[in-house]
Amino acid sequence: MKKLRVNQLCFNYGPQQILHNINFELPAQHTLALIGPSGCGKSTLLHLLAGLLTPTSGDYEQPFAPLSVMFQAPRLMPWKTAAANIGLGLKAWNIHKAQRVQRSMDFGELMGLSQQDLHKYPKELSGGMQSRVALARALIIQPELLLLDEPFSALDIGLKQELYQLLRAQIELQKMTVLMITHDLMEAVRLADQIYVMTPHPGQIIHEISIRHPHQLRDEQWVYQTTADLLQDEMIQQSFFNQANK
Repeated sequence: MKKLRVNQLCFNYGPQQILHNINFELPAQHTLALIGPSGCGKSTLLHLLAGLLTPTSGDYEQPFAPLSVMFQAPRLMPWKTAAANIGLGLKAWNIHKAQRVQRSMDFGELMGLSQQDLHKYPKELSGGMQSRVALARALIIQPELLLLDEPFSALDIGLKQELYQLLRAQIELQKMTVLMITHDLMEAVRLADQIYVMTPHPGQIIHEISIRHPHQLRDEQWVYQTTADLLQDEMIQQSFFNQANK
C-alpha cells in the first residue's frame, strides 16, 4: 500500500526553527488532520509536502500522483471565469478545450454552482461561491493526494457543512488520500481518520488520536459529543489552551 512518509523533518526560517523532528505516515485512502494553534507550523508543513519549500533537514516520501492543493484563500485567476478556473488543471494536461469546458461546467454544477455562476468572474462571486470554485478546481483532476490548508475557515457554518458533505462524497468516490490542516477540532473530528496534535515554538507533533467511527455514521450529535470529549484530553488542552494563556 502506498504511504506518505515523513521522517525527522525540520524547517528553519533563518535562525528560527519552525518545525522540529516531524514524523508520521499517511496510508492511501486515509484522511489525516493536523491540528494546533496558530504559529505551530501547520501550513509550513503542508507547503513542504506540496514541494513549495525545501526541508532544512530530514526528508519525506510522497508516492501519490497527481497531487492537488486547496489553500485558505481561493486564489482564483481574476481574468478567468469560474469555469475556466475550475479547468486549469485540465488545461495543464492539454485536454481539448471543448472537453475541458464541458467537464468544468459539469463538475462546477456538482459543487453547487449554477450555469450562470460558472460564467462569472471571481470578483462577481461571493466568498462562498469562490470556495466552491476552488474546491472544484482541486478535485476535478481526481488527485490521489489532496492537501487542504484550512480552506473552510472563513465560511459560515451552514456553507461549511455543505462543502464538508461534497468533499467527503468525493473522497469516497475517488478513493483519495487527504492531509488537512486545521485549527478547528470539530472539523477534524468530522472529516479525519487520524488526528495529530501539534504545539508551537518550534512546531512538533505531541499527540495522536485515531477515529474509527464510520464516516457515514458521523451525524451532528456524534460530532459534537466526540469533540466535547476530546476537549477534555490533556494533550489537546496543552496544545490549545496553554498557548492561549501565554
